[in-house]
Amino acid sequence: MVPNVRFEVDDLDLDWTYRRDHFDFIHSRNIAQSIRDWPKYLRQMYKRVSPARRRYMAHPLTRSYCSHTKPGGYIELAEGSTSLCCNDGTFTGSALESYLAKLRAALQVAGFTLPTGEALKAFVEDAGFVDVQLHPIKQPWGAWPKDPEMKKVGQIIALTCATGLEVRLPPSSANLSPVLTRDVTKSYGMAPLTRYLGMKPEQVLAECAESLAEVNSCKVHAYQLMLHVVGRKPEGN
Repeated sequence: MVPNVRFEVDDLDLDWTYRRDHFDFIHSRNIAQSIRDWPKYLRQMYKRVSPARRRYMAHPLTRSYCSHTKPGGYIELAEGSTSLCCNDGTFTGSALESYLAKLRAALQVAGFTLPTGEALKAFVEDAGFVDVQLHPIKQPWGAWPKDPEMKKVGQIIALTCATGLEVRLPPSSANLSPVLTRDVTKSYGMAPLTRYLGMKPEQVLAECAESLAEVNSCKVHAYQLMLHVVGRKPEGN
């Protein structure tokens, strides 16, 4: 690991305690399922506060709680849309469409804001950043595109689905079929679907297996927009 990199585990919803003007660049990626208050999250990056709060933060004992992005510094949000696109109708009625619809419903019940490019851009602008730009990037789910470069991207996304749709199963799952007990380490669906929609783990795993089979079959020509929003903090702030 390079010497100027270190990893910290913390709660982004709490007040940040980095020193004043600490970051030249803040990159935030794939955490939409963890952030319930996007305006607050962006204010933490910019640290836009009321005059009374600013006087409090100027005190020597609280000075470390001031601005986190340096004037002239940049931030970037990178979030995948939770809705897939399709230009030929193969996504309609698919298991993948059903799975993602349930996932969106569960996340909304849990109180999360589903990211859209327009919403993310507005959050960044409202926090005070300028020169805000939205860059939607097309990501096919599976190796179905004819274009070699996009096919390669789709293959990578398919591998991500294999480790992202499902979850490592608890010991009680020993009697499930091998296709449902794939040893994977991450999950987007298991926790929200069981906690907020009341689905059984076996149901979630079955839907994950069907969705993954469709992605690998290349019969469903769906793609996702990866939403990159970039903004700059003005000089003199």
